[in-house]
Amino acid sequence: MGLFNFSTPKVRTFDHKPIYWDPIKEEQQEREKRIRAELGLAEGDFSRSGIESRIKGSMRKGNTGMFDLKSRANRSSNKRLLIIVVLLAALFYFLLKF
Repeated sequence: MGLFNFSTPKVRTFDHKPIYWDPIKEEQQEREKRIRAELGLAEGDFSRSGIESRIKGSMRKGNTGMFDLKSRANRSSNKRLLIIVVLLAALFYFLLKF
């Protein structure tokens, strides 16, 4: 009897209970949202990604020299690579021909 005793695993449930909830703070935030909506103030994008993108954009606009150097270096390395590939192809052609 114990030879064929298969037991099915129990279903795991997710039961998250918040540790701290401040009803006063939540009410204050809702009140601020209502007041901003009544006054017509736009909600700014104060998330981390929004701030980072604005900073990156302003830095790129103010300092274009660094990005020009990078693109110039990319172009020169691409030209060098193309020349090397052409020279190697010509070398292999001559080696196979003779």
